[in-house]
Amino acid sequence: EAARMQRLVDAAQATQRARDALEHERERHMSERQSRLEADRAWRQQMDETSAHLSQQRERERLRQLAEAHRRDAERKAAMAHKVQSRRAERDAAMREEGRRRKEEARRQQDEHAREREAGGAPQRAQPPQARVSACVP
Repeated sequence: EAARMQRLVDAAQATQRARDALEHERERHMSERQSRLEADRAWRQQMDETSAHLSQQRERERLRQLAEAHRRDAERKAAMAHKVQSRRAERDAAMREEGRRRKEEARRQQDEHAREREAGGAPQRAQPPQARVSACVP
């Protein structure tokens, strides 16, 4: 009877050790699973942050390129406006010079006509241009 009781105690102890070993293995498995889940969560968060950072970089680059395009466009427009203004100024200067030259020529002709009238000669204006040219050529 004592031997049978000892075998039952031994069997109960072996069963308890097996249960303890299974519980320990289950806890180890759950701990590893929890660690993997936390590592996956941390990795996903890092990927999300990296993705957001890259999106921000892309947006900043897009805005930088847009600003650069606007700047180049403004420079091009300013250059065109400067060119137009410069041409207009050249044209105005040429027109003023032409006006001055015409006034000078008119004044010179008036003086010439006045001298001819004082000298009693016929005004040259009455002569056609060919006659004036031939009168100058010997």
